[in-house]
Amino acid sequence: MITAYCPVKGAQWGIAVKMDAEELYSPVNRQIILISSIIIVLILFGTFGIVLLLRPLTGALQKELAEREQAEDALRKSETQYRGIFNSASDAFLIMNLRGKIVEANPQASKMYGYSHEELIGLHAGKLIHPDYQHIFEQFKEDLQTSGEFYAESINIHKDGSPIDVEIRGTVFDFKGKKHLLAISRDITGRNQAEEEKRRLQHQLLQSRKMESVGRLAGGISHDFNNLLSAIIGYSEMAMEELPHNHPVREKIKIISEAGEKATALTRQLLAFSRKQVLELKAVNLNTIVRNMDRMLSVVVGEDVLLELHIKSPVRNVIADPGQIDQILMNLVVNARDAMPCGGSLIIETADADLDEEYAKSHEGARPGSYVMLSLTDTGEGMSREVQERIFEPFFTTKGLGKGTGLGLATVYGIVKQHNGYIWVYSEPGKGTMFKIYLPVAGGEVEEAGEKECPVVVRGTETVLVVDDEPTIRKLIADTLQPLGYRLLEASCGGEALQTGDTFEGKIDLLLTDVIMPGMNGHELADALKIKRPEIDVIFMSGYPDDVITYHGVLKRGETFIQKPLTPRRLALKIREVLDRK
Repeated sequence: MITAYCPVKGAQWGIAVKMDAEELYSPVNRQIILISSIIIVLILFGTFGIVLLLRPLTGALQKELAEREQAEDALRKSETQYRGIFNSASDAFLIMNLRGKIVEANPQASKMYGYSHEELIGLHAGKLIHPDYQHIFEQFKEDLQTSGEFYAESINIHKDGSPIDVEIRGTVFDFKGKKHLLAISRDITGRNQAEEEKRRLQHQLLQSRKMESVGRLAGGISHDFNNLLSAIIGYSEMAMEELPHNHPVREKIKIISEAGEKATALTRQLLAFSRKQVLELKAVNLNTIVRNMDRMLSVVVGEDVLLELHIKSPVRNVIADPGQIDQILMNLVVNARDAMPCGGSLIIETADADLDEEYAKSHEGARPGSYVMLSLTDTGEGMSREVQERIFEPFFTTKGLGKGTGLGLATVYGIVKQHNGYIWVYSEPGKGTMFKIYLPVAGGEVEEAGEKECPVVVRGTETVLVVDDEPTIRKLIADTLQPLGYRLLEASCGGEALQTGDTFEGKIDLLLTDVIMPGMNGHELADALKIKRPEIDVIFMSGYPDDVITYHGVLKRGETFIQKPLTPRRLALKIREVLDRK
């Protein structure tokens, strides 16, 4: 119930009105309900419309969010994969800014350069480059900023200062939103060493083939050549002995004989170079050989060169052919003299030396062991590296036309190798040259070298069986031995010699046989003949020393050999020496 009262002005009374509240608010409530219903309907319709309008936008947004999540996931996976590759790569990865400052490095970079990861970060990449290769780093930065790519081989530096051969590849990429340079370095030190070893072996093979070719040439001509020289020198010597000393022809024959001796020396040098010269090995002392040759070598070098001997006494003995060691000394001294046209000094030194594994690994051709060293050091013109690489080649010479054969050092090389030794040379232009020769020390019990040739030719009455397929050689031997009282039996081949051995009833004291013959060689003949005549002595002769005579160019102990070309005196002395052993 709602009551309303209003007083009447000027009167003592007023008007009061009452009405039921529900009746009073009924129209208002109906209006409110109507308006509320309309508003609710409008809200529902608006909401539905908005939903309809926003549905496409919501789908696109959800798709975009999903794609973004996928992209972020892929980025995380890519980052993880990149980090895995970066950290496990066998090459050194260096990320640097455009100024060359390192901002990131992988573990292999630390391993390769010897720096910790913390030390590498902030380090300028140029400090990792060898000073002689700084231009490579500048080219690296320039190429990457112009073309975006780079490749080169360089030498980098380890933290300890040791060089590292590297192969560098570069590119430009974005790192943390900024442009950076990436250098990928691969250590190729091992590869370069392998390639260098391959080149060394190829060079060694080439040198070996050159020597083999000349050796075959020398061996191919030496047999026939020395047979011819035997006749030339042998009969020249006989003619000179038969002619009076004042005979006018005697001087001409002497010239022929000297020419033959020079040809013989040339052949022997070729054989020495090719390592086919037969060695008569004995226990010798290098100090003794050097002292015995001192006077001769002083004459060879002349007054302008001061010759000094630095002999370390004592030194151990070596097994060697004394004549070949003389040849080494003479050739090296002559070579030193020619390198000092205005004079200088030459020092010859001997000493014991032990070469270890480390030395052998760093010096091609050397083998570890105990040696005696012979060195010659001159103050001459010296040699360039290019010349040093060729000095042992046959016929190579830096001397003028007609001043050298090019066989001197080649002969030295061959003799040293044939003695299982090692030769080393060091030289610089204008600073002289040093040769060092290492000869293995003698092992076991050996006989000291001694003079065995009798200075006077002695006559004999023994029977000698001469076997050679060359008639000229047989005649030369017969003309030499028969006047001295020897009885000669001749055969042109092994079969004929065996037949003579079977049919001859007397004693055959000596077999003088060539080694290289058709059918049966000299060794086979000697073995067969000794079955029935075990007491027979044997002398082998040949113009072509071969492995049939020797084992790797060294005469077997107990066998006697005489090298062609033969001379009557040398042949007579050798035969008397062998026969007198009994």
